[in-house]
Amino acid sequence: MSGPVMKSASETSERPVGSFSGDVFKLVSGATFAQVLGVLAAPVLTRLFAPDAFGLMALFVSITAILGIVSCLRYEMAIPLPKKDGEAAALLAACVVTVIAVSSLIAILVHLLGERAAGWLNAPAFATVQWLLPVAVFLAGISQAFRYWNARMQRFGRISMAQAVNAASATSLKLGAGWAGWTGGASLISAVMAGQAVSAGMLGARIWRAEGAMIRLHARFREAWPLLRRYRKFPLADVWGVLINTASWQLPALLLASFFAQAVVGHYALGLRVLQLPMAMLGSSLGQVYYQRISRALMAGETLDRLTGDVFARLSAVSLFPCMLIALAGPELFGFVFGSAWREAGVYAQILSPWIFLWFISSPLSMIYPALGRQGLALILNSAIFVTRFLALLIGGVRGDIYLALALFAGSGVVMYGILTLQIMHLAGTSWRIAIRALARPFGVAVPLALILFGVQQLGVTDGVTVMAAGGTLAAYFVVVVRTDHELYELLKKRIMGRAK
Repeated sequence: MSGPVMKSASETSERPVGSFSGDVFKLVSGATFAQVLGVLAAPVLTRLFAPDAFGLMALFVSITAILGIVSCLRYEMAIPLPKKDGEAAALLAACVVTVIAVSSLIAILVHLLGERAAGWLNAPAFATVQWLLPVAVFLAGISQAFRYWNARMQRFGRISMAQAVNAASATSLKLGAGWAGWTGGASLISAVMAGQAVSAGMLGARIWRAEGAMIRLHARFREAWPLLRRYRKFPLADVWGVLINTASWQLPALLLASFFAQAVVGHYALGLRVLQLPMAMLGSSLGQVYYQRISRALMAGETLDRLTGDVFARLSAVSLFPCMLIALAGPELFGFVFGSAWREAGVYAQILSPWIFLWFISSPLSMIYPALGRQGLALILNSAIFVTRFLALLIGGVRGDIYLALALFAGSGVVMYGILTLQIMHLAGTSWRIAIRALARPFGVAVPLALILFGVQQLGVTDGVTVMAAGGTLAAYFVVVVRTDHELYELLKKRIMGRAK
């Protein structure tokens, strides 16, 4: 059919922009539900499943994360960038085709390797679950593409609901498997994949109902090809940077499995998961909204300094005291909440907490690199992070000292993520006066509360009393943080009052 195609309202990228905090709040509500559910279930799961089971799951998740992050060749990052929704729809269709092709290649590779991969990982049990890898990679890739499409369309409520459904499904299945006596790592892995499958299916169905007609109209090779060439920096440069970055994140689980017992991997995985809670609840949501706002700002020819400064301030405020709290009372918190068998995970978390603070700040802000087309610079920084992490873990592993390995790992992270944060602020044109003021405000609140917690510990109290003191100081800290953030405070008040009515 020749002639111009009339575009519906859904094909235009002109749509009202909500407040930054409002969009973040929509995402955070689903992430918060997911994480709260995970926290509530964790004390039960850590008593049903041994550290070895969590170690196997950590290995599987590590490999899936490395492969899944590049399963769309990073073209999902380009979905929010075109001015026309029709072009974005063509990119979404291309992402679906790409993830199917990559997953198929991984299936062939898994078949050819057989049980050799389990031997390389020093984890014989991995041979029983490796056949699930292609499916896990497909689910990871398709979920990424769907999330970026919804971010472009400002359907943040969809993403939030998908996070909640994912968590509810996976947690229910884990608990059910544990109570039924299926307490191996394969049960944990299957539950995680089932939750992601339900979540991806829900997102796909909603996208198809709302924007399916437009996607079908533009899912053509002749439309996608010019866009794939326009955004070729994503597969040519960004994919390597993010692959190295993701591999460096998953490197500890893989190397620790090679040098130490599988239970050590389980302790590390739990310690890191608890440290990442603020990121899972807020940081990743901030990153998605920040990326969408950067795209709009660049289209409008606006600067990024104020936007970046605001996000930096909120990230600093949210993460500072939780990291201090873990550094002070990690073993007591883990032993009380997860059981005495997991107290060692609290020691690991103590060692890692300073690095997590800087990572929490820089990770969402690093979305500025693809938005500005600076993937080459990101590749250099991520390569340096990977090399320093590898050397740190290798030295500790060869010495047979897990504490040395983690201390060197955390120290390298403090240095490298500090450099990364400085570089991001420079790219955004954000003054360091703004950054210093942003850090000074929560620091002035956190230090007195940390001293109170430290004083309680010096009294020789039980772990339960320490946990109560930690909870009280944490609640006090966030009350002050929310009250001093005017936009966030007004948003929360409006939401609470609206629900009360």
